[in-house]
Amino acid sequence: MLKAQHHNKNMKLPRKKRSEAPLILAIAVPVVIAGGAVVYMLGNQPKQHSQTTARPVNSVDYGPPTDQEKQETTQSKADIIQQNDTKTQPSTPPEASKKLTINISRASQLGKGQPVNIRTFVDGATTGTCDVTLTQAGKPTVTATFIIAFEATSSTCNGDVAAAQIGTSGDWQLSIVAKSANLTSTAATQTIKVDI
Repeated sequence: MLKAQHHNKNMKLPRKKRSEAPLILAIAVPVVIAGGAVVYMLGNQPKQHSQTTARPVNSVDYGPPTDQEKQETTQSKADIIQQNDTKTQPSTPPEASKKLTINISRASQLGKGQPVNIRTFVDGATTGTCDVTLTQAGKPTVTATFIIAFEATSSTCNGDVAAAQIGTSGDWQLSIVAKSANLTSTAATQTIKVDI
């Protein structure tokens, strides 16, 4: 037999708890919006620039120029124009220095039968020629002419003399004289070993 279920009036049924999330959202959203509005308004207020306030080191003032800055800029432009108008002739070119010198930086062969490589530095000229003379006792004199070339910051007078043109192995006396316009240098000399 079935027993009838008996309800007890004193028995309490569990109550469902309501979620508090909607209540928290209802309070938090207006607070966040109000806070954002305050920050926005404070950030967009016009700033007062004081002419006497010193800027921190390494900062840039992107504001409009002051009257003093405008005046300084105008004066600076005028000074530059005046300097350009009264500019003197460019510095004296090397040819006008009245002294021409030549120095041998290298004179050698890379190997037996190779040409003699002659490398020099020339002071006092950017154009001209160099007369090269190779002498050895009892042998015909070997001559060559190289061109003075100006390369960025210095002048050089470089060239090669073929081993076949020299013809004989041994010690040779190298002499080089630079010439530019009406200037002639003192000879630069060096003994070189030639291997044919």
